[in-house]
Amino acid sequence: MLRLLTTVMTVVVLCAAVPAPARAADDDAKLIGLWQEEMDGYKVVWCIGYWNGKWSVSAALHKPGEKKGAWLGSDVRVAGAKLTFTRKRGANAPTAVMDDTKVTVQVVKDGELSYSTDKGGPRTLTGTTEVALAPDVLPSSGGQTVVANNGKPNGGGAPMPNPAAKPSEDAKQFAGMWSGNRQVDGYKEVWTIQITENGAAVTGTFVDLKGKRPTCYITGVKIRFEAGKLVFNQQLGANCPGGLGNDRKITAEADKDSLSYRYFGGSRGLTRLSRSAIEAGLIGTWVNEIDGSTEVVIVKRTGTRWQVGGSILRGGRTVSTWKGLSVKLADGKLTFTRKDKSQCTLEWDGGNLVYNCVNGETKAETRKLKPLSK
Repeated sequence: MLRLLTTVMTVVVLCAAVPAPARAADDDAKLIGLWQEEMDGYKVVWCIGYWNGKWSVSAALHKPGEKKGAWLGSDVRVAGAKLTFTRKRGANAPTAVMDDTKVTVQVVKDGELSYSTDKGGPRTLTGTTEVALAPDVLPSSGGQTVVANNGKPNGGGAPMPNPAAKPSEDAKQFAGMWSGNRQVDGYKEVWTIQITENGAAVTGTFVDLKGKRPTCYITGVKIRFEAGKLVFNQQLGANCPGGLGNDRKITAEADKDSLSYRYFGGSRGLTRLSRSAIEAGLIGTWVNEIDGSTEVVIVKRTGTRWQVGGSILRGGRTVSTWKGLSVKLADGKLTFTRKDKSQCTLEWDGGNLVYNCVNGETKAETRKLKPLSK
């Protein structure tokens, strides 16, 4: 079954060096590489990577007799040799790996990092060359393979392109948002496929039609193009039922505004969402629970004019409000500023509203809001 999402991309994984234009700053580059720690009986191997100006972090968790677990980093930022991100639980991750945990990583010395979370710390990471234990997914790798840096655990390297993930000209026909023609185990499915000159990203959103189950997010990994077809394996998120098939191989074919995909035991069809349908997906009232408060965001459109505003409710009372300034729509995404100078974006992922704000160089936040009304 097609699985998608989170903003994010594929891959095999080791860590490496590339020509100077793609390099990170020297101090920051000391973060790049494979790192390991022992945690609650698990051997955890991290990969921190850098590609085309974007940082990524992911990890694999290994324990004898158990399936390999994983987590991904989102909102990854680096400044002053410190890396910050929000940890997202992946398939088979143990309960000790808490979702939406804020993490800060910094260099201690060559071959050693230290990290803390909003739940505690610090903990130590040491360099490793155990490539076989590395994670399968690099969130911001742009469909790249990470290659070994002469056996060194770090050293200012970055991912190198994976030719198998490089799209041909006709691969552009896959780009867009695609909606399933029928339900999948009670879910509505929407795929998002991004195609760039460096590779492809496949992500998906599965929304329970009865609203009883949390939204299931899926990421495409090991993405490649074979004989005009888009091929990948699907990585199920934490809220996805196992019946959807973790690591299931998907083979997709596109024909204008239709897309079909095959997997072992079945096939499905999808239809390309029009620009107007994607834009209409943004409109409505959206809510999110934060530390005992309710966050509300309202998106309206009058003709070509877009309006965005929000509020925080606590105990049924409004404690603060804000209004989006200089609201603009481009490529299906709304951008605006807030009075506190935050630069914000709103994007519909097929089920929920992805709300991202950046304030200065160090503070970034991304949240998913559920629809209250459309």
